Amino acid sequence: MIEGHDAVLLDLHGDYSFLDVGFTRLRTTLIWIHAIVDVSTVVYELDGRTRILQLEHGPGDNQLRGLLDGTELSENNARRLFVSAMLINPSGTTDSQIPPDDPPEYSVTIIKTDDESDTLELYRLNDTQFLIVHNGENTGMFITRLLLQQNLLSKFDTVDSGGELRS
Repeated sequence: MIEGHDAVLLDLHGDYSFLDVGFTRLRTTLIWIHAIVDVSTVVYELDGRTRILQLEHGPGDNQLRGLLDGTELSENNARRLFVSAMLINPSGTTDSQIPPDDPPEYSVTIIKTDDESDTLELYRLNDTQFLIVHNGENTGMFITRLLLQQNLLSKFDTVDSGGELRS
């Protein structure tokens, strides 16, 4: 504004196409984020099987002991399995609603050291996409089966076979 006068500026050469960008392009690709030091348990409901990652924190900031279904993991595998839960990232947006009669295909629940919990549920939309629901609220986003397999499901195959997870 010019001091004391209302003014409107007209820009004939600027690019304002960002005004038409959808909300998922403007926000971070993270649905949720938790600091590992604040988490005691991660409960994974995957393909009809419950997997429980227990995290025991030592006196130092970087000391961690992880148990998957009661079996001790290397510290590296415990940390990377936890991170895999944080990597449930959207592949795109959808207008789909939460299926009223269908249970979620997958879910991950973070239980914090103060006993608060945070849950992501994935509902099947079709053979390749899952609706992401955070604490019972539809995010309007989906994740593909391929991304879910790469970022989460395949990690359990590696750990179960005794392998070390890579970043």
